[in-house]
Amino acid sequence: MTPLELVERTPEPDDFLLYPEKRTAGGRLLAAYPKRRLQPTSMHRWWYQRLGDADLVGAGVTSGLNMHRARHTFATEVDRLLTHQPELLNHFDQMGRVKLEGIVETIILAELPSNPEG
Repeated sequence: MTPLELVERTPEPDDFLLYPEKRTAGGRLLAAYPKRRLQPTSMHRWWYQRLGDADLVGAGVTSGLNMHRARHTFATEVDRLLTHQPELLNHFDQMGRVKLEGIVETIILAELPSNPEG
């Protein structure tokens, strides 16, 4: 059950995907604030908790793999697979592959300087 379901509220189009919640010391949800964005420190804690859940960082690690670096690494690795080892992605159907390639192109373009002429 999502926090919004617990407070008997359905998601709305302008809700943030990650938002502040108020919980008891035992973890029981008291309130959810989907119209407010997370503070940077809360987002940072959330990010490193997810990295820990995926065993990408050790316990207590809170620096070294920020979101920007992870986005760039993801784009680089998927681009490498699509270019040099496309057989590894054979489990994707054609539409899934087209979507993945579009996502990678978007990420790579975001990494480029806004004025390549410099």
